[in-house]
Amino acid sequence: RRHEYDGKQLPEARVLVLYTGGTVGMRCKESGVYEPEPHYLPLAIREIPPLNDKEYVDEFYGHVKVQPYCLPPVRNTKKRVVYWLVEYEPLLDSSDMTFDDWIRIARDIQKSYHDYDGFVVLQGTDTLAYTAAALSFMMEDLGKPVVITGAQ
Repeated sequence: RRHEYDGKQLPEARVLVLYTGGTVGMRCKESGVYEPEPHYLPLAIREIPPLNDKEYVDEFYGHVKVQPYCLPPVRNTKKRVVYWLVEYEPLLDSSDMTFDDWIRIARDIQKSYHDYDGFVVLQGTDTLAYTAAALSFMMEDLGKPVVITGAQ
């Protein structure tokens, strides 16, 4: 398949995705119950074309040890969104999240601030609003977008 960028690497928006846990990365077991499974989400995303343009990643990042993901090109845009997904260990049940977990998220964003254009936090929805509130106070005047989201 041929990309709109005609084989040239476009300018990129770099995003760090912090995956803390939650339904978004759960896998359905034989019993029909969804359970957290370490490393499932990063592997699954690699194979989902709307979430990862493997051809672009192979062409421009095939030589790097930690390969990012890349969203497919969007018509009439001059930038690609390339993102790196960091999975927390252990995966957290959001109903068990504490101030220490929120501080960890804020510190991870702080440590990576100059390397990325934006940040996404994937977590369970039970305490998503609390995480958003806590981070909003910790990262006042941040200057870069932070999106906090989950799945139900």
